[in-house]
Amino acid sequence: MDQAQRTSLGRYRYLSVRERANIGRAALSLRQLDLEDPSLDQETFEHFLVRHGQSQRAIEVLWDLIALPTINVRADEASLLLAAKVFQTGLLSTNGAADIGWSQVPLTELHVDPALAVLSAHGATVRSKAKVSALVVDDDVNEVTGVVVDGETIDCDAVILAVNAPEVMNLLPLSLRADFAGLIELGSSPIVDVHIVYDRPVTDFKIAAGVDTPVQFLFDRSGAAGLAKGEGQCLAISISGADDEQGERPEVLIDRYQRAVADLFPRAREATIVDAVVSRELHATFRGGIGTHRLRPGVKTKIGNLVLAGAYTDTGWPATMEGAVRSGERAIGHLERAFSVASHSGVDSIVKEAI
Repeated sequence: MDQAQRTSLGRYRYLSVRERANIGRAALSLRQLDLEDPSLDQETFEHFLVRHGQSQRAIEVLWDLIALPTINVRADEASLLLAAKVFQTGLLSTNGAADIGWSQVPLTELHVDPALAVLSAHGATVRSKAKVSALVVDDDVNEVTGVVVDGETIDCDAVILAVNAPEVMNLLPLSLRADFAGLIELGSSPIVDVHIVYDRPVTDFKIAAGVDTPVQFLFDRSGAAGLAKGEGQCLAISISGADDEQGERPEVLIDRYQRAVADLFPRAREATIVDAVVSRELHATFRGGIGTHRLRPGVKTKIGNLVLAGAYTDTGWPATMEGAVRSGERAIGHLERAFSVASHSGVDSIVKEAI
């Protein structure tokens, strides 16, 4: 923890002087944890924090402020191993580690469009909104030879299975499902987003974290929503670990969070709500509780040309975009090595179908 971080925490008015003084003790111990130690996955983050002098209030308004949106469960459930990774990499490793960045354009424009451009440039055919229902496996040669897409079988040289963990078991060949039974135990944690469009700006913040409010994190998505300056403001309230919220009616959530925004930003009390919508991801991430490390598979399977990719695989990260990217790189790397070896036996084809 650098001097700037210590100064900021020293002014953190939501904690007492004693609670603020104790933060450094826990941060230092957290920084010294060995991420290769499997025993860290058998202790909750909250238990570690209490052992290192943190009050329940400090856990709620400081540590969970970072742990909840990154691990998608609160400290009382979160694996210490995942929490240590988050804090060491995202706060304690370098002076600028805690810098926050966020997308000012729709995520499709940020991630999907550039990926499509690269794939197309390399001759790939991309099918969107296509339903994959099965993999075709030749047991004699232990290879995946095709993918059933919207009832049509497409021949393939290799398959990267990049779907959510709950869906993997439905697509894996029966011969492999016992190897990945841990995915059933891995579970999932939901994320709910409440989007509110006002007829005028109600806050100057582009991003804000909430304390003592239902609002966890709030983002100004006006630009991404297509609103020009002066046309209004679109705020997105992101709720991680949303076990309670994911089952509630949209009108209940919209009412709760527009009231919460009005409590935080007085200008919202005078504004008119033009539109509001709730989006839900029931299986947004795997559930980052204790014992998850042993349940997360690698990218390889017993079928040489079938690999897995996804944030749920054993990346060392919680279920974040950074972890997902690393899993994809590992999956591609494994196939590259496999095809390099196979090419010496006369196999020189490459994957031409991206689904």
